[in-house]
Amino acid sequence: QIKESAGIIAAVFVGIALYNLVTGYLGQMLWGLVGEAVGNFYRREFFNSVLRQEAGYFQVATTGALTSMLNKNVEDLRAVTGTKIAMWLMFLTQ
Repeated sequence: QIKESAGIIAAVFVGIALYNLVTGYLGQMLWGLVGEAVGNFYRREFFNSVLRQEAGYFQVATTGALTSMLNKNVEDLRAVTGTKIAMWLMFLTQ
C-alpha cells in the first residue's frame, strides 16, 4: 500500500512539474512577444518623431547618437516589458 501511495504522489509531482514547464515556457514566449511589440511601437514612434524635427536639429544631434539612443531605449523597453515581467510573474505565482 505504501508503494502504491508513493507512486500516485510521484505521478502528481511529475504532472505538476510538466504543467509548470509548459506554462513557464508559454509565459516567457508570450511576454517576449509583448516586449517585441512594444519595442517595435517605440521604434516607429521615435522614427516618426525624428522625421518631424527641423533641419537644425540634425546639426546638433548626430546620426550615431540618435541610433545609439534608439537601440538602447528599445532594448531596455523590451527587457522590462518582456522577460522581466514574465520572470516576476512566475516567481510571484510560485
